Amino acid sequence: MIRLALKKLAAAIAFMGFLLPYISWGQETEGPNQEPDQSVRLELEEKSFEKNIHVFPLPDSTILVYKQPNFGSFKEKHSFQRYSKGLKLLWTSDLELEDQPDFHQFYASGNSIYLLYLENVPRKFFILKMNLKTGAHQKTNFNLKKQEDLDADIKLDHFQVLNGNYFISAHSSRNSLVIHINEATKDIKTIPALYDQENALEEFHMDTLANRAEFILSETNGIKGRLQVKRFTPAGNLYSNTLLQPPFGRNLVSAQLTPGDSLQKLVIGTYSHRDTRYAQGFFSSALTTPDSLRYIDFIQTKHFFDFLSKRAHRKVYQKAERFKSQDKDLRHRYRLLFHNLVQQDGVYYLFSEVFQPQGGSNNLYRWPGYYSRIYGFDRYFPYPNAYGRNTPDASEYRYSHAVLCAFDKNGKLLWDNSFVLKDVVRNNLGQTTYFAFTGEQIAMAYLHEEEIRYKVFTRDSTSANDLSVPLAGNNPQEKVTSVEDAGFVHWYGPHFLAFGFGRIKPPKSAAREVFFLNKVSF
Repeated sequence: MIRLALKKLAAAIAFMGFLLPYISWGQETEGPNQEPDQSVRLELEEKSFEKNIHVFPLPDSTILVYKQPNFGSFKEKHSFQRYSKGLKLLWTSDLELEDQPDFHQFYASGNSIYLLYLENVPRKFFILKMNLKTGAHQKTNFNLKKQEDLDADIKLDHFQVLNGNYFISAHSSRNSLVIHINEATKDIKTIPALYDQENALEEFHMDTLANRAEFILSETNGIKGRLQVKRFTPAGNLYSNTLLQPPFGRNLVSAQLTPGDSLQKLVIGTYSHRDTRYAQGFFSSALTTPDSLRYIDFIQTKHFFDFLSKRAHRKVYQKAERFKSQDKDLRHRYRLLFHNLVQQDGVYYLFSEVFQPQGGSNNLYRWPGYYSRIYGFDRYFPYPNAYGRNTPDASEYRYSHAVLCAFDKNGKLLWDNSFVLKDVVRNNLGQTTYFAFTGEQIAMAYLHEEEIRYKVFTRDSTSANDLSVPLAGNNPQEKVTSVEDAGFVHWYGPHFLAFGFGRIKPPKSAAREVFFLNKVSF
């Protein structure tokens, strides 16, 4: 009996030893509430029913405000304003556009700003190029009807620019493809190496450090999934093609490439077991040695399951230990929305949000496959890059938590942390939470109605998930009572930007309706 009791005690101690590195709930660390500052703000006297207002952070840490008219005649005035870090007006540029074109997407790189518009005539579009320093602009029209190799039902999705060359992802009812346009000669061609099944294009970006256009294709038959990494010269010629083929029983779902030297590049993403809709954990691999796949099950992370209740959290690890004793893996059913991979001080940061589709058919589709389509930025500018991964067709999307993972130059997971999200539901799938480096710490934040919710932490430390501050007015006595068409993005350094149409109530006077921009600084 004594031996049996000792044996049970040893087993219990061993199990607690297994849980100890991962348990973080109930261990809130005490620390100062690093409340963000909102003293720098701007109000524009605009009405939501008159204009759509888009706000774009720019590579030089300024911002572009685009005022797009809601209604108008044959010719409409479109206004662009650039503001400094202190939200001071730098320049205004106005122009008239005919026939109410559909503003499709924005992209910024170096000293140029690009805006792509779809015309009312099928397969016709134009790109408006603006000088970031002066606001001078040039409009270039394109007509894809002249391209005999393109299907009549082709639709444009997303575009980026590399050394005066446009790379435009598109899709038809038959396949996905990429169109290449030389800005100087206006020559249009398709890239044969990127013709694939209609839902194959998983990720693409411009690596301005290596001067390469990089594409990741996800290929699956519903049971087995693999990735192809294809890199192109600015002229659209194939530079390299790498196949990542996982072993039997595992599938590579989605991934991103680290920037810079080809010999040092990593591929970091998520993998699954049988069902490619759901991620089982993270993987990493050197691009030059694609067989060197390294896997990290979510159960091996420290903070992925912080969003669960204490009881549910305990049960997950107990179940995982039981499966482990039977030489099995506990299957997870999580969908992750990736955001741009960011490099900082030799460490790669992979940021994602975990969501669950609600309503709708929940059938998978990828075309057009892009979310927040109007946003586009240089590869190393940590803002939304506008891609959908295994995107389900749903009426709304409920977000549970955001996850940040840090990897070293060899693809080893250094640490992870998460931010529990509360009551975050969106009608479209897009980035809600953003992060910023604030000295030795990291801040995660998002806008929920009239308040900014945030978390500040150091590496994998445990910290509060319930901090918030109200949106600020011009002084502490003013209150923002409602917001409409609101947005929230990381701007630069430790600064975020909150914006939208708002109703602001002073203590002893009538409320005013304005378009506000609040610089949120940690």
